Amino acid sequence: MNFVSFNFLFNKYLIFYHKQIVLFTYKNSCDCLIQIWVVYLIRIPFYLQIAGSPLFHFAIMIERVLATVYVKIYENQGKKIGVISTIIVWILTLMFGFYVYITSSMDVNTFSHPMVYLTLTSIYNSQLLIDIHSFFLILVICIAIADYYLINRNKKIKSNFSITTYSLSQSYQTKQNILVMKIIFPLDFSYTVVYALFNILSTFIRSKRSEYGQLVYVRTYDGIILLIIVHAIITLFVYDYFLKKQNDINKNFIKNGMNNGTEIYFRNLQSAWKNT
Repeated sequence: MNFVSFNFLFNKYLIFYHKQIVLFTYKNSCDCLIQIWVVYLIRIPFYLQIAGSPLFHFAIMIERVLATVYVKIYENQGKKIGVISTIIVWILTLMFGFYVYITSSMDVNTFSHPMVYLTLTSIYNSQLLIDIHSFFLILVICIAIADYYLINRNKKIKSNFSITTYSLSQSYQTKQNILVMKIIFPLDFSYTVVYALFNILSTFIRSKRSEYGQLVYVRTYDGIILLIIVHAIITLFVYDYFLKKQNDINKNFIKNGMNNGTEIYFRNLQSAWKNT
């Protein structure tokens, strides 16, 4: 018995018990309908998360690229880059949420009265919402690959340090990049896996929509959405845990590593004085 068949039978039982509850709870069937503002309140955050999460991962990846390739610029402009990228991500995310709101409200036949289902898909945005999922899937895969490349790149830079080419700031930034990427890469990779699974399952149930009906489709899709939500919650806890751990490691690095780095730096400086 596959997932959809099990879900179909499960929904049959839910519908039966739901009808019993409705029969003894509501006097009018219209009382069961959902107000439009409630639909927007529940659904818009999901679309903000769908757009915002990949974009934030992308912004972090770009920030690490700048920290790896343009060390001097990043040292002076790192905070400014972070603020600007965060603002851009929020603007793009809110624009996407506004687009979903506008295109759904344009469908007056569906969204001009209380609704049966929690959905913001309309005739004006259905295809683009499908395409945007595919676009973000490709984006998060590229981000995971780029993160893996950045880890290896920084390790290679670290291994190529020598007394004659040693830079205290570059050494610190390289080690900092490795520490950060060890946090970011597992989160990016896990999000890529979960988002790919979300796309596969949602595409499958979408293809079975006419066969199983609108109610089964909506309920199954809502269940699939929980993958994204649960992953986001777990990510927050995991990120907070690793951030505290890496902060302790970073403090030890600054305490123990700076002495060695300073010694190499002044040894290099003394060698340069002797050659002049």
